[in-house]
Amino acid sequence: MSLALSIRAASASELQLIEFEIFEKNPDGGIASNFYGISVNKVREVIRTPDSIARTAKDHPAMEGVIDLRGEVIPVIHLPKWLGKYDPQFKYERIVIVEFNMLRAGLLVNRVQRIHHIPYAKYSPPTPFMRGGKQIVTTGVIRNEGKIVMMLDFENMLADIDPETRADMSEFKPVAQNHGKLLVVDDSEVSREMLCNALTQSGYTVLEAQNGLDALDILEEHFQQSQSLVHAVVTDVEMPLMDGLTMISKLKEDKRFREIPVIIFSSMASEERIARWKTMGADDCIGKPLLSVLLERIGDLTPNS
Repeated sequence: MSLALSIRAASASELQLIEFEIFEKNPDGGIASNFYGISVNKVREVIRTPDSIARTAKDHPAMEGVIDLRGEVIPVIHLPKWLGKYDPQFKYERIVIVEFNMLRAGLLVNRVQRIHHIPYAKYSPPTPFMRGGKQIVTTGVIRNEGKIVMMLDFENMLADIDPETRADMSEFKPVAQNHGKLLVVDDSEVSREMLCNALTQSGYTVLEAQNGLDALDILEEHFQQSQSLVHAVVTDVEMPLMDGLTMISKLKEDKRFREIPVIIFSSMASEERIARWKTMGADDCIGKPLLSVLLERIGDLTPNS
């Protein structure tokens, strides 16, 4: 039932993504294909949609039910329903099993195409229109082989469908003391906002960037204006224009910035990846959504802030 994924080791300067299709009926009756992508690092496998999906009590219309995958119960999210593109005439032939933020879920889609290897420089941030309004849909767009592939903000999708996956902000009590200045780098607007709010409530002054390239510009501007450094950088890994690992490499090559502690805060953190990220210059690595652990580590790395 499982489809093999041909995955090779990606270089630090490219994004590996699985492209999939969601169909939509045009006003003239024709059928349009919408192309979306998700990082291979968040995909466990792709399976054919089983004959039946067990229905469950659900609070969100996009929660389709659960499946038994080799003895493991996996919740299934009907992605076209979440995107507002559901049409009962279409067949939803594949389920993409994803694993991130310490959660596993299946994404129901029409078809899965193939794996692409895309330089981060070709992965562009979204315009405000592309984000999807209040329901933030995408973290970026890729133009590839004559198609536009939208990279979905799956962290926002999970938080929308299951609010319990969001961090409990009540544990971050506002404090008057200024613990120092941090730079947060994350392409997910929802994730970035949550993190910045928690850090601000915990007494930090926070700068923010949506990718590594923006982050380098912000650090340069801050240094030129104040001749001072931020106390730490907290960064995601996979982002448009420049990924977190390339950004870390450039920071460590610059004698002005090489001593700034850099913490990777990623939904893809695993023992193997954490070990590799540390060899590439990260001072610490924390898995999302462990905000309390992140705050502890920031305090450990910035004792004099």
